[in-house]
Amino acid sequence: MPFSGPVKDQLDLFGAVVDNLAIMVEMARSAFNHQCRQVLAEMEHHKVIVEEEIALATERIDSLLSEISGKEQVGAIKLHSVLSHLQIVTEALSELVHPLRRQISEGVPFSPKACSQINELFKGHLEILRALADILKTDNEVLKAYISDDKGPQLCSQCIEYATDHEARLIEGLCTPHAAPLYLGILDCLRVMAQHEISVAKLLQQISQMSEDAS
Repeated sequence: MPFSGPVKDQLDLFGAVVDNLAIMVEMARSAFNHQCRQVLAEMEHHKVIVEEEIALATERIDSLLSEISGKEQVGAIKLHSVLSHLQIVTEALSELVHPLRRQISEGVPFSPKACSQINELFKGHLEILRALADILKTDNEVLKAYISDDKGPQLCSQCIEYATDHEARLIEGLCTPHAAPLYLGILDCLRVMAQHEISVAKLLQQISQMSEDAS
């Protein structure tokens, strides 16, 4: 069932936030693969745009909350929570800049395996964010379940698995000590992103269910 009522009227701004988060992920991937600090600077500038959009959406929901009651108000409060999770995703992307910048600036080499794993995680996040953008337009229940039950948990598990494997290789002397904190820092940011993307999908599931129950 499509999103309805006052909730539906707010989703254009949410879509813009998600689209711009996807752009930031693309920038992070490009900076990593091309070892380009300039792209990281552009990424930080883009974060300002995302934060402005989140602030505008927050202001609109605050205004809406004073005009509605009952289940509509509960739905709007859940939208507030969606924004909180998107803000944390934004902050995690911003934190990602630090290990990427050090890795590029200091010329710290990553193994082909580590590079492949990071690219796989970037690809997964782009899939999730594109699915979220689709959900905000179509209220697709299959995509919500895909993020909350499949792709999101898979990304979290991959981050933990890659970190565990990397720490084992470090103990065995199979990777360089100065690369380890940078690689693990990148994985941690990507894991946090996945956790909060899952939360967004679950909240959107709850909002849709409320709309269906009210109809």
